[in-house]
Amino acid sequence: MTPGKKQTIDLMLAILAAGFFATAVVLNVYRYQLFGVVHHNAANNFWFNLTFFIPLMLLSAALCILVNLRLFFGWNERTNLVKKMISLALTAPVLLIFLKSLVQIFLMNFN
Repeated sequence: MTPGKKQTIDLMLAILAAGFFATAVVLNVYRYQLFGVVHHNAANNFWFNLTFFIPLMLLSAALCILVNLRLFFGWNERTNLVKKMISLALTAPVLLIFLKSLVQIFLMNFN
C-alpha cells in the first residue's frame, strides 16, 4: 500500500473517531429530548450509558489511539504534512478529554 493511501486511511479514521466522539457528546447532552432519559433517574441513565455513551466513547478512544500509533510509527513514511496535522488535530482533543475523564473517575474512587 502506498504512503498516500495510508495517510488517507489515517485521516478517515481520525474523522470517524471525531465523529463518534461528537455523536456521543450530542446524544449525552440531548438524551432527554431524544430518548426520554431523565438525568437523575439511575435506571434510565444506566441503560443509556451502557447502550450508547460508553460504547461510542470507547470506540472513539480506540480509533484515536490507532490513528496516533499509525502516525507516530510511520511518521517518516507519510509525506503529506497537512494530512498528518489534521489527523493529529482531530484525535488529540478526543484523547485528552478521554484521559481526563479516566483520571477523574479513578481519583474519585480513591478519595
